[in-house]
Amino acid sequence: MKLRTKIILMFSMVITVGTASMGTFAGYSIQNDIVSAAQEKLKSDLALGRTVLETKYEGEWQIKGDKLYKGDTAITENIAIVDEIAKATGDNVTIFMKDTRVATTVKKDDGSRAVGTKVSDTVADAVLKNGQTYIGEAVVVGKTNRSAYEPIKNAKGETIGMWFVGVPSTVSDEITSNFQKKVWIFGIIGLIVGIAVAAGVAEYNVRPLRQITAITKRVADGDLTVDSLPSRRKDEFGILGNSVNEMVLNLRGLLSKVNETAEQVASSSQELSATTDNTAEATEQITSNIQQVAIGAESQVQSASKAANAMEEMSTGIERIAETAVTVAETSLEAAREAEVGDIAVQKAVRQMDTILGSVNTTATGVKQLETRSLEIGQIVQVITGIAAQTNLLALNAAIEASRAGEHGRGFAVVADEVRKLAEQSGISAGQISELIRSIQDETTKAVQSMDGVIKEVQSGTHAVSEAGDAFKRILDADRLVADQIQDVSASAQEMSANTQQVAEKVAQMMQIAQQSADSAQTVAATSEEQLASIEEIAASSVSLAGMANQLREMIRKFKV
Repeated sequence: MKLRTKIILMFSMVITVGTASMGTFAGYSIQNDIVSAAQEKLKSDLALGRTVLETKYEGEWQIKGDKLYKGDTAITENIAIVDEIAKATGDNVTIFMKDTRVATTVKKDDGSRAVGTKVSDTVADAVLKNGQTYIGEAVVVGKTNRSAYEPIKNAKGETIGMWFVGVPSTVSDEITSNFQKKVWIFGIIGLIVGIAVAAGVAEYNVRPLRQITAITKRVADGDLTVDSLPSRRKDEFGILGNSVNEMVLNLRGLLSKVNETAEQVASSSQELSATTDNTAEATEQITSNIQQVAIGAESQVQSASKAANAMEEMSTGIERIAETAVTVAETSLEAAREAEVGDIAVQKAVRQMDTILGSVNTTATGVKQLETRSLEIGQIVQVITGIAAQTNLLALNAAIEASRAGEHGRGFAVVADEVRKLAEQSGISAGQISELIRSIQDETTKAVQSMDGVIKEVQSGTHAVSEAGDAFKRILDADRLVADQIQDVSASAQEMSANTQQVAEKVAQMMQIAQQSADSAQTVAATSEEQLASIEEIAASSVSLAGMANQLREMIRKFKV
């Protein structure tokens, strides 16, 4: 939305809101004034009507039968009195007996007087129950009236009715409505005039702003060849035009200086980039060489370290060899002594083995004789077993014959039974003896076999002990020879250990020097790498600077100076 339109809308809204506010306030004020004036008039009309009634009709208010009286005059359906008061006040007039209209100027829609109709409950409560005068709006026969009701009391002070004066509310409403219409007509005319004035003011103020907007748009597009704005006005728009003119002049000078500076920066950045490239190549070569030196130094340190470790291990091994040689020499001497003792023991063992062999042979002969006797006993037991079986059979036959003989053979049967029992026991004993003889024979056979094996083992042991004696003699001779040689080896190992320690010390010194060289080379290499990184950053910055200078020149070329 354009500024001119905004100004016109703003003026229109202000005028509209002002007119609406004034119209509403004026209508509300007039309405209140009309209501207040009507209420005052109604109070005055009540007083006037009361005076008319009191003057024209003497006596107290009273109800006789179903009619209302003032003194001796019947008021019920007395149209003359209400018409007289209505004519004097210009209001509607009604007289009530209690809450029912008995004389009134109010007419129904059919034109008849509204006699016999009831008053509203609100009015009845205020006037009849509370005995108060009611002034306000009330519905009278379906129409709203600005009303005043006053109670009618008898001589005892009892409220027996009331009377009413009022005018329809449509009268005041029409007055208020007509006034509000006039206010709105005036507001619309004022709005039209205000819009015309606002359009003129907006055009007067927006015209220089359009010129400024056109120039600033061309400047934003990069065209600084615009003409200066006229500066005849002294208000804010004139100040804004002068400021725009100064801004264009300053931008022209600034862009010229920036263009020159960009050219210089681009040239310098190219030279700096070339220099940093050369420096970077040299530094990279130095770094590479230093790294190779560092690698060689590290390799030398590792080799020296391995050599030192090897020398230490060799020295330790030689020391152990020397110690072992001494121990072996001592052990060899001890072995020689033990070999001599062993030789004596072996000779003794040979003699004992011979004795054992003789004893074993004797035992073997006895065992073989025992085996022979066991076989003979077994044969005898078999004979006894056969005799016992035959005896048992004979005893059985004798028992059978004795049973045939009857009483005469009973004694013989007893003897036969005892013989049978002895035969059975003899058979059982012979069987047990046979089992024992068989077991003895088995054990004797095993003993004979074992004795044969023992004889062979004893003979083999005798031969082995004899050979062990010969071996002990050879060991004794070898131990004596080894002891002499080990003593020579021990002396040589001790001398070699001393020389190895000297070599290890030299290797340790060489390793320390190589480590220092490696550390120095690593430090130089790290410094060179840092310098190379810095140079690369400078080179990257110079390239970036050259790019930005070129971009700046391209951007400046977009402006027309």
